[in-house]
Amino acid sequence: MLHTVKISKKTIQARATRRKIVESARSLFTESGFISTTIADVAKGAGVATQTVYFVFGNKVSILQTVFDQAVSGDDEPIPILERPWVKDLANAKTPEQASQLLAVHSGAIAIRATPVYRVILTGAADPDVGNLLTENKRRRSDSFDYFVNLLVNAGLVDPEKSKLLADEFYLLFSEESYMLLVEERGWTQVEWTTWLEQRSTQLIRSAAH
Repeated sequence: MLHTVKISKKTIQARATRRKIVESARSLFTESGFISTTIADVAKGAGVATQTVYFVFGNKVSILQTVFDQAVSGDDEPIPILERPWVKDLANAKTPEQASQLLAVHSGAIAIRATPVYRVILTGAADPDVGNLLTENKRRRSDSFDYFVNLLVNAGLVDPEKSKLLADEFYLLFSEESYMLLVEERGWTQVEWTTWLEQRSTQLIRSAAH
């Protein structure tokens, strides 16, 4: 017998308020930058009281982290990237082509979504707290690609002795910096960039095979 989980009206309202704050902050941060945007600006854009923003997030850096996290995940569901269905599919990949397609589609989409907010973090990194945020998010990205490559090692697609180099190459390949350089500066389309990611990652996985 299936049991449905009832969500209280209060919880639904709280989540809606949080979503409005995040959407307001994302718009203001990407348009005006982190430094120029105030908590009062975010509150006004969300249609809530300034104290509500402080109550929900505590400070502006916490809002920025949440905006970035949701850009990475693509939603506000409390499911870490490493627990998403596509990562489970990656663990079961049978060929370099299957693994590369998953990485290109999903990690590529993450870079596309996250780049506008990542740029906000880069330009605001003179603020020590934002600088720490940048360092932490880079560490998370590095750890994620270490994890992805370890999945490929366990799947028998990658030689363990070549895993460190492959993880480093993926860290660069799927980065926001890569997207900014090739799409925004060199004029590639998103489709061209994603296709290149798939082709290049296939080559890299093959070169890291036993």
